[in-house]
Amino acid sequence: MRVAEIVLWATLAGVVAACAPMGGPTSTPTPTGRPAVTEPMGSMTPAEARVLEMAKQELAQRTGADPSEIVVQRIEPVDWRDSSLGCPAPGKAYAQVITPGFRVVLEIQGRSYELHSDQGTRVVLCQPQ
Repeated sequence: MRVAEIVLWATLAGVVAACAPMGGPTSTPTPTGRPAVTEPMGSMTPAEARVLEMAKQELAQRTGADPSEIVVQRIEPVDWRDSSLGCPAPGKAYAQVITPGFRVVLEIQGRSYELHSDQGTRVVLCQPQ
């Protein structure tokens, strides 16, 4: 009877795993124990400060907004599934490697924008929210 129970549980676990969505979200939060940083900025790491500045510059360039008008809603560490940083462009191939970085949410005049980064060399505007 014990072997039958083990086989049943193993089969059930396989069925549940097979039913899980394959695509899912493009990122998972990094288990850093640090919450997302929101306004006021408090104690940011040097990497967070660098990425935040890059994200503000990217958004200002894309929207034509003055960087001083940009409000930081949050910045949080994320492990992206690949080098697309969670924002794959159609038809483009990406290295399939976990890429640590940040999700940054900025606001201009009530409209939120999500930007994704690696550890401080690249920031992409992923989507307006």
